[in-house]
Amino acid sequence: METNKRKSFNSAELRQKIIYYQSEAAKYKFLSEKYELLLSQALQSKALDNEPVKEKQIENIINVTAYFNYSLIQDKEGTPLIYGSFILKNTGTVTLSTPIICLKANEPKLTLIGGKIGEVGGAGDKLIDSFEEWSYLHQDWRVKWTNQGELWLKPKQTKEIKPGEKLIFSGFDITFTNLNSIKQIIVEGYCYFEQLTSGTKSLNSISITL
Repeated sequence: METNKRKSFNSAELRQKIIYYQSEAAKYKFLSEKYELLLSQALQSKALDNEPVKEKQIENIINVTAYFNYSLIQDKEGTPLIYGSFILKNTGTVTLSTPIICLKANEPKLTLIGGKIGEVGGAGDKLIDSFEEWSYLHQDWRVKWTNQGELWLKPKQTKEIKPGEKLIFSGFDITFTNLNSIKQIIVEGYCYFEQLTSGTKSLNSISITL
C-alpha cells in the first residue's frame, strides 16, 4: 500500500517537473528568438552605418537679379535730379566672377551720370578718390557715352559675388544739360559676368517724363 502511494507521488512529481521544464524551455525558446531578432536588426543597422553617405548634389544654377532703386529730387529752381543705386544680387548657386555693369540712356548728349566713379588710370586703374568703389571700364568712356549712350563700369575691389550676396553701385546721380530738349529720360541697366557673358537686363528701368 505504501509502495503504491510512493509510486503515485513520484508520478505526480515527475509530471510537475515535466510541465515546469516545458514552460522553461518555451520561455528560453522565446527569449532566444527575441535576441536573435535583436541581433539581426543590430547587424543590419551597423551595415547601413558603414555604407558611404552620398552627398547631395547641388544643381549649378547661374542667375542674377538686377534692379534700380531711385528717387526724383526737385530743387527750388525746378531743376530735377535723379538719385539712385543699381543693385546686383546673385540668385543662383554658382559664384559669379568679374562683374561689369552697363547703364544705357536714350538721351546721352543731354544727360550726365555722376557719383562714385573714378577715371581709368595707368597705374593699376587707380581711382581719383581712394574711397571710390567703381571705375570706368574704357579709356574712351566719354565717346562711348556720347555716341552710344552706354556707360560701362567695373568695381574696384569686388572680384566675385557668391550665391545670395549683393553688389551695389550706390549713390549715383543723373542731371540734365537742356531740359527744354528732353521729353522723357530712360536709363536701363545691364550686368555681365565671366559666367554670364550674354548679360542680364535689370528688372526695372529709370523712366522720367519732364
